[in-house]
Amino acid sequence: MKRNRDGSLLRPLLTGFLAGLFLTLGVVLAVVYMKGGFTGASLRKSTTNQETPSAYGRVGYPEAETMDRAPAGTDSAKRSGDRLNETDHRPTIALVIDDFGNQWDTEAVQGLLHWDHPLTVAVIPGLWASERCARKALEQGKEVILHLPMEPEDDEAPVETFMLRRGMGREDVETLLARGLTTVPGATGLNNHQGSAATADTTAMTALAEAAGARGWYLLDSVTSPKTVMRAMAEQWGIPAMSRDIFLDHTDDPDTIRAALRKAIERAKRTGGPVVVIGHPRRTTWNVLRETIQPGDHDIRWVTLSEAIGKPG
Repeated sequence: MKRNRDGSLLRPLLTGFLAGLFLTLGVVLAVVYMKGGFTGASLRKSTTNQETPSAYGRVGYPEAETMDRAPAGTDSAKRSGDRLNETDHRPTIALVIDDFGNQWDTEAVQGLLHWDHPLTVAVIPGLWASERCARKALEQGKEVILHLPMEPEDDEAPVETFMLRRGMGREDVETLLARGLTTVPGATGLNNHQGSAATADTTAMTALAEAAGARGWYLLDSVTSPKTVMRAMAEQWGIPAMSRDIFLDHTDDPDTIRAALRKAIERAKRTGGPVVVIGHPRRTTWNVLRETIQPGDHDIRWVTLSEAIGKPG
């Protein structure tokens, strides 16, 4: 067969060859993609799972080398339990530990986070270890709440820039909660950090109740002021709420902490509970808790806040 000078005979052959080549290449890439070979997630995993040394520093636990992440789909209330068992009539205590977020490599923080005991972990948002504490708590099956800084009456008290203040409306409060969730993932409720002024302000507490209700959260009033209206406004808006009954550690004295814990247990046995107890991640508090609360002691039922409030997970 004679070939034209312009090469027209070769053009169809070359075109067919290239089409077949591209089709084969497309099939190979599709197979690789289906097997997860070139997914964005696999590429991101190698970079986002690294811990920033300047943010967390060196700590003495194996998990410090990588950023702790909660299992996919983790929800602290679901992991911690649902309503109180109506057939279990044991005296009930809900233990809350405040002020997580500013420490990591301490005996108390690590002990409490890994403690095989029902516990609600209250994390202050925006601190260097806030997200790490929240994620580890979720991973360990703890319940997590936002420990929201609120305006105090004492002018000398430390004032955080991230704070609920008197007179705030719903939009401002909703913005605060959204910001808080960026460093306290998995929170299902909140309680106040300080707040003797803010919790006595009807406007701010109404806005808080509305914003929390929109998220399906519950509220715990830490009762830092006898003038507080936090729980009253929550209940007025139909938001599940409770108040703190006993502070464990006004001081760092072990005998005082033991006495407060005994008082909580006695009150629970007398009233049936639930009694809400608040402590802090300090070495003395942790030592008293682990010495006093024994796994084989079934006289008291220890629960999370969502269980105590009766809010379904």
